Amino acid sequence: MMKIAEVAPQVQARLRQKDSEPVLSDNDHFIVDCSFKEILNPRELDAKLRHIPGVIGTGLFVGYANVAYVAGENGVERFSR
Repeated sequence: MMKIAEVAPQVQARLRQKDSEPVLSDNDHFIVDCSFKEILNPRELDAKLRHIPGVIGTGLFVGYANVAYVAGENGVERFSR
């Protein structure tokens, strides 16, 4: 997780746990949850995280969809490319 902090110093990273045990993916990889206040360049962040040895993927889903619906305090917003 130190490498994640090097790539994104503003991140709050924690190992996902259940019943005080690490949660593993279907392929037995650890899952790390990261919280960011703001992501200015999601594509760049995704690339930097993926270049960390051991990182299999991110939850940023950069380039996967043309439309996104995001729920927030003011309701649901639609974003499109």
